[in-house]
Amino acid sequence: MLIRFFRSGFFIHHLVIIATALLLWLPALIRPSPPIELNCWQPIYDWLSTLLLPYPLISTVLAFLLMLISALYLNKVLAENGIIGRSATAAAFVFVILTGWEQQQTMFSPIWIALPLLIYLVSLFFGMYETNDNESAIFKATMVVAVLSMISFPLIVLWLWVYVALLIMRISKTNEWIIPLTGLLLPYFLLASYFFLKNKLLFETQLFTTFIDGLTLGFAVSPKLLPLLISLLLIVLLIHSMVIVASPVSDHGIFMRKKKAILNALIFFSIPMLFFEENMWLDFQIIFIPITSYIGFSWMLYKRFFWPQLLIILLFGVAVINQYSYLFQ
Repeated sequence: MLIRFFRSGFFIHHLVIIATALLLWLPALIRPSPPIELNCWQPIYDWLSTLLLPYPLISTVLAFLLMLISALYLNKVLAENGIIGRSATAAAFVFVILTGWEQQQTMFSPIWIALPLLIYLVSLFFGMYETNDNESAIFKATMVVAVLSMISFPLIVLWLWVYVALLIMRISKTNEWIIPLTGLLLPYFLLASYFFLKNKLLFETQLFTTFIDGLTLGFAVSPKLLPLLISLLLIVLLIHSMVIVASPVSDHGIFMRKKKAILNALIFFSIPMLFFEENMWLDFQIIFIPITSYIGFSWMLYKRFFWPQLLIILLFGVAVINQYSYLFQ
């Protein structure tokens, strides 16, 4: 049984996860593409993508490694917080599939730099309920959000997620509600100081204002059959998992309910990413963190494996076909 297999976490399980990732990413490694260029204010990503632009294979390998790191790191965070079993590898396996079914996902893009930081944010929020002194964690969280917005500016919407997390965790101290503002502004002050010393402050300010003035919203659905089929399978898989996650059997106390609420809030703040034009929909992949968490959580509770197992196998199979179809275009 596939689900039963990933309820454990021995060396063989990690080999299977790496083999699964290689199978999905092999077309990208055979025919590597340069980093994705976006019409977005993103000084950190622009610096990295400029360095990697002449080396498409290196940028693809780096994206692959960041994906694996994110998968294993998310699995570790979920295991430590009781969402999956302490030795389970289910989340890592699911994450590899969800982030590797489309060609653009296997190119170097801002999301691969952002995902490990975002998983770190989740771990910070999960730990807030266990302590009364959260000033340091809140400050770190908002600093991370500021850095994320410098990787891809639309991710600044996650600053609101910080405040929602404070509400969920019932943080009541006044100073802890002020910290997110200072934590967000400090990295921008440091970045502005750096640009000033490099005599680039006016130029970068003009770039930022031009980006904001030209920001347009839209929603594009891929007309291709395989991506649409994958999206449908993913929706069905998520609904099937949510039925288990929302059932009384998954209620492990107030702490678990608060973790679910934080993940639900992340889903809510992921949705606006769909409405940015060009390739900024890639930022929408942050939704795969809560989706992976819920699927992995449900895998720990299933008594009957047929349907969830069939859905993940179909999803993986169609993802492989979709990836390899690009080699023949």
